Formats: sequence, C-alpha cells, structure tokens
Amino acid sequence: MRIGAFSVLFDGAIASCSNAWGSCNPSPYTGSCLDHLKYSIQTEGQTCSNALARIKSQCGACGDCVENDCGGSPSPTPSPAPGSVTNVEIINQTPDVEAGATIYDPVGGQSISVFGLGCPSSGCVINRGSSQLYGLPTGAIGIQWNINRLAPDGNTCDNTCAQFNIDPNACTATRLVGSGFCVGPSIIRWSPTIRSTITGSTCRLELVGADVENNARRCSCQWGQYPCSCPGNVCSGTCTPGGGACPAGGSGCACYGSLASNSSVAMV
Repeated sequence: MRIGAFSVLFDGAIASCSNAWGSCNPSPYTGSCLDHLKYSIQTEGQTCSNALARIKSQCGACGDCVENDCGGSPSPTPSPAPGSVTNVEIINQTPDVEAGATIYDPVGGQSISVFGLGCPSSGCVINRGSSQLYGLPTGAIGIQWNINRLAPDGNTCDNTCAQFNIDPNACTATRLVGSGFCVGPSIIRWSPTIRSTITGSTCRLELVGADVENNARRCSCQWGQYPCSCPGNVCSGTCTPGGGACPAGGSGCACYGSLASNSSVAMV
C-alpha cells in the first residue's frame, strides 16, 4: 500500500502517534502509526474510531494514537444504530494440536491466518489466545489453520483451508463448501467451531474448536517448503493424528530422508 502520498493531506501530527510501524502487520513495515491511521481513513474509508481501533489491534506501538491524530477538528463518533455492526473481531481459541509430523514441529496452540478484511496477500496472523479487529468484509474471507496435513490426493502436504461468507449484522460465518478457493483434491479443508456474539458495534467470531476433514494425516516439509509432495525429496514424513513423530516414528508414521534412520517403519 502507498502511504507517503497521503501525508500531505494532514497537518499537525501528534507526536504520540509518530511511533514507527516497525515489524507490525500488515506489511509494508514502513511509515509511522500516523501514516497507517491516515491511510485507513483516506484510502480505505474507515471512520476515525474504526481506524484507531484497527491500527491498535494490528500494532502495539500505536496504543498512544487518539482521535486528534485523525486530522481536522475531532467530533464525537456517533453511536451505531441498533443492529448496526461496523467491525468484525476474530479470536483464535483453537484447540491444542500437533503442527506437523516431526519432533521439530510445535505441539499445542497454533496460529491462524486471515485472508481478506484488508489483510496482505500473506494473511494476518493471529496467535492462539489473541484476536484482531477488522472493518467490514467486502467478500468471502479465508481462515487458514497453520497446521500441516496430507490432502485427499494422498500426496500434497500443506496448511488447512476454510473460506466463509460473513454476515456482520447477524454475526454469522457460513463456510463455503464445494465452491471458492478451498476445493480440489490437493486442498486440506478444516471446519472451525465458531462462537459468535455482538458486543456494541462489533461482531465477535471466536474460534473455539476445529476438525480437519477426514482426520487427515499429519505431515511435514523440510525448512517450511510448503506445499510439498509426500513421499518426496522435501517431505520429512507423515503420521496419524495424536501418534508419534519422526524420526522416532511408531506404527502410525512413515518417515523419509534424514529423519528415516531411527524409524521402525522408515521409508526412503
């Protein structure tokens, strides 16, 4: 996104909102909190209050930004009409799970990545136990659970995929089945359990449970080279959910390459 072109539209920047954006999401990692605030208002059409809430949820360094930083004479933000939702919040409370099939893959709470809602093409990452606040969706959104599973084609190892239509005023998320991006034999689909509530003007979507289609096998690709083919030169192995892990393996694992040496069911 371009933010420098909009800086001339505002005068009198408040020092408290001049902190660098740094490594905060979404990218690019340039400019200040004030630059991102103004971009959200001028380019994305957000109100001052929504833009403030958004940048604060995206970057801890922006906590000192206030309404005066929006430019012009601040005016009270009107209360939303009954039944009017202006924000969507996504909360990651997915259950503990194995991220992959090796001893090097973490076990426990895993992150999710949100696509759409103004996120960059790489997605907005939400760690387990955290949340992010967004504006209203303009189309279907994607939510990826950042765990690695074997696709129905029995060959592709990749992250799990789900796509939803969001109705903010009803605060519902309807998973797309048979259409959208999460279709095909090389796609691993998952279905989160979503608890929805409306608090003020915010639709809160809390992911509290999760199922992977067909209880797909865990898998791992070397050095994060996803997707990969299993078996293959990059695949480290596959294991049943809840079982052992490569290289130690076990009756539910098939371990490959350098991780195959200690597995009783090693395959190379």
